[in-house]
Amino acid sequence: MPKFPNNHFARPSWARLGINSLFVVAMLGLAALGSHPAFNLMFGSIDKVQFDTVAQHFAHPNSHKVAVINIDEKTLRELGPKNLYKYYDPLFAQLTDAASVAIDILFVPYTPTGELAQAMSKNGKVVLPLSTGGTDGRGNPLVPPPPALQQAAAALGQRAVTSGHFGSVDGIIPYQQVGNKIYSHITLEAMRIAGLGMSVDALQTNLQAHTLSIATATTNSILLMLPRSSALSQYSYIDVVQGRVPATAFAGKIVFIGHSVFGEAGTFQTSSLNVDEVNRAQLDALLTEALVDGNMVRELSRAETIPIYLALALGMLLICALTPGLRMHLLALAWIVLLFAGSMLLLANAHIWLRVGVMPIIYALIYAFYAWGRLARTHRLLHHEIRELRGISAAVGSSPTLDSAVSFDQNSSDPFEEIKTAMRQIRAWQEAYVNVINLLPSPIFLEKDGQIALWNDKAAMLLGAEEIAQGSAGTMIPAIQECVKRNRGQEGPADMEIELNGRVHMLLSVPFAPFDPLISGDGIANLICLVDIADVKQTVSHDRQALRHMAHDLRNPLTTILALIEEQSSAAQPSGAGQDEKFIGELRRQVDYSLRVAQDFMQLSRAEQIDAQDFLPVSLHDLAAEAVDQVAPAAEQKSIALLAPEDTGQPLFLLGNWNMLMRSLVNVLDNAIKYSPPGSAITVRLARENGDQGELATIHVIDQGIGIPADALPHLFEPFFQVDGRHDGKTGIGLGLPFVLTVVERHGGTISVASHAGLGTDFRIALPLAVVADTA
Repeated sequence: MPKFPNNHFARPSWARLGINSLFVVAMLGLAALGSHPAFNLMFGSIDKVQFDTVAQHFAHPNSHKVAVINIDEKTLRELGPKNLYKYYDPLFAQLTDAASVAIDILFVPYTPTGELAQAMSKNGKVVLPLSTGGTDGRGNPLVPPPPALQQAAAALGQRAVTSGHFGSVDGIIPYQQVGNKIYSHITLEAMRIAGLGMSVDALQTNLQAHTLSIATATTNSILLMLPRSSALSQYSYIDVVQGRVPATAFAGKIVFIGHSVFGEAGTFQTSSLNVDEVNRAQLDALLTEALVDGNMVRELSRAETIPIYLALALGMLLICALTPGLRMHLLALAWIVLLFAGSMLLLANAHIWLRVGVMPIIYALIYAFYAWGRLARTHRLLHHEIRELRGISAAVGSSPTLDSAVSFDQNSSDPFEEIKTAMRQIRAWQEAYVNVINLLPSPIFLEKDGQIALWNDKAAMLLGAEEIAQGSAGTMIPAIQECVKRNRGQEGPADMEIELNGRVHMLLSVPFAPFDPLISGDGIANLICLVDIADVKQTVSHDRQALRHMAHDLRNPLTTILALIEEQSSAAQPSGAGQDEKFIGELRRQVDYSLRVAQDFMQLSRAEQIDAQDFLPVSLHDLAAEAVDQVAPAAEQKSIALLAPEDTGQPLFLLGNWNMLMRSLVNVLDNAIKYSPPGSAITVRLARENGDQGELATIHVIDQGIGIPADALPHLFEPFFQVDGRHDGKTGIGLGLPFVLTVVERHGGTISVASHAGLGTDFRIALPLAVVADTA
């Protein structure tokens, strides 16, 4: 593995590994202690809210087996507190069909007991509570039920309950010692008398140690999910004894009778989700309803909770330590949601309570530790990179306008401002360099490990942006791969010619190593430039061919001239006037041909230099008419009829060079006259046509001449090509039609020829029409 001595972030330091290890041990240790009663007491508020939420929405449905008769303000106002005993007979007459009756009224020393004892004996299903001391709402001491009532009662029960955070009641203590005896809870006794008693096994299954404080002492209790008080069937004492409530309302139910104005221990809160309070009878009714409905909850023991807490903490540690980037934050959030959702689902479906306890705090500590660590490392890395950028900024020359808005402040005390400045500097440099690369006229791209890593716009256009992005461009250009492979290991550049997309390119490959070795492995790459030399090679080939023809055609007349002079000089006799005239005529013909060759070359060179920026509007009717006028004398000498185009009133304008277009059309007309027999006709016709790129103006020159052979048509526009194969200069030198083709192409047009031997020829020139504004 290569070493990178200048990199401070390649691997974690031993100090950081030690800190991480200590932190992991600390978090796992805290998770192992999370089920301790002290933590439950400190962090149980969230647990209680979660517990009450599940109880309110996911508890077993209410069976309506319990009813409450309240001695309320209405009852005391109509009957008075001392006259309640007078209505015990009508009360218990209404409760004849009740499953059991629990009397939660207060017993003070002056409470009359005779009438109540008789009514209880007659009913036979009454349960009395055992007082645990205290006073009533008016300061009177509370006493146990008198002996006469205890003898008349079917059962006696204690009323000890457990409470959690917010002081809300969350369960009962099923068995408690009162005096020298152990009594069951009044709810259990009421259920037993009603025939709904719980089995010993069911009690033992749900019985668990309940910690009343941070001390280690525990009390066996049953945890319950209490229904809402609004779910109870409640009636006023006065309405019951006066018969306004039918006896059928209490049939088969466990009925609790108690004061709603003042009680032995005041009022009780049953949920952390609201501030509603209930009296003692209502509380016992709610507890009984929860027992009857089966809404008992088993809280996991410490032995069961510790491995779960350890697994949850370890999962959070692994997520934060091993997951990169944004996924760490998302997975950490999902892990927290899973903690709460899993606990609530377990409680709702299985009535098993797993307290989240201290786990949210552990999660927060783990997330903060690793997030802070990553932020600190990122901050150090950015500071390191800023120092490097300062060095680059000082070493690379650049325009002040490029750096003035993003200059580094050596004394800046705000790291975030420094980072923003660095990012702006990077963007400025990147935009400048990208613009420079894209302005280069040739395709340039960077190859690394057989893949194209960077490219400019010209390379994307040449090789295909999608294929480059997919890394498949290398399969298209094996010659490039071969050149790069051959160039690896060399210090200097390499070049070779390749054919790509039907055109010849010069491939230049230069070794390039701009990459960070830590990021890019060996960091070896190649900067490749493709220069299109197809046009250059074609031009050079064309020029060589033209020079060969020029040399050939100029050599012939010059050779002939020299031979004539040699012949004339070798004659030892004085030449006659006739011989001199013949000699001078032949010499003039050869010199004239040479001049025409030079003139045609000059015209062809000028045609190749036509610039579209110099184009002006040209009327095609005027152009054709003037061209016909120029060749009219030559046509008259051969008795050839020239049929000029008629002016239809429909304007045909194009943008072009008048002189070059005129010479081109005259050349075509000259050829038509030259190869047409006397007495024939030549027709010039103009037309408007629709092309792929828009409207076109076409010029047809149609003759009735000898025609052109089919095998000569493909070569018709080649320089120095003669249909009859002669190069004596009598029929031309073969540069007229190449000149026409060059002029037409420089104007964005096309030329085509249709001909049949002995039937004549049709030259068709198509040029793009110009858009002329209507000035009417």
